[in-house]
Amino acid sequence: MIDIGIKIKPLYTSILNNKGYGLSADIGFDKKTNYPFSYGFCIKDIISFYNWDTGKNYAFYPRLSTSGSYILKDHSVYTEVSISSNFKSLSDSYIYKAGYENKINNRVSIRIGYSSNKSFSFGAG
Repeated sequence: MIDIGIKIKPLYTSILNNKGYGLSADIGFDKKTNYPFSYGFCIKDIISFYNWDTGKNYAFYPRLSTSGSYILKDHSVYTEVSISSNFKSLSDSYIYKAGYENKINNRVSIRIGYSSNKSFSFGAG
């Protein structure tokens, strides 16, 4: 079975006295293969705009992302590779991410992740 989804993201930012409003949309699909693997593809920011009250207007470059996951009982490993359509900046043209989740019980999981933009994340929930 293939799951298809559309995400619409309203955007709002306030810096000092300036405000920015915008909207962005993603479209993607996810395919669960033989358990425990799944993979997906997504076009992020396929449509986007961002308008500031200063008169500046911006748009985000679309990104093509592919992801995969491996789930075994209480342990999950996630990966994602994302390629930008902005080829002017090769250093920002791709991002990779990896994450791990350990389910402690039916209500609580611990998560850790890393992104190639040198960010680490840790959480529980």
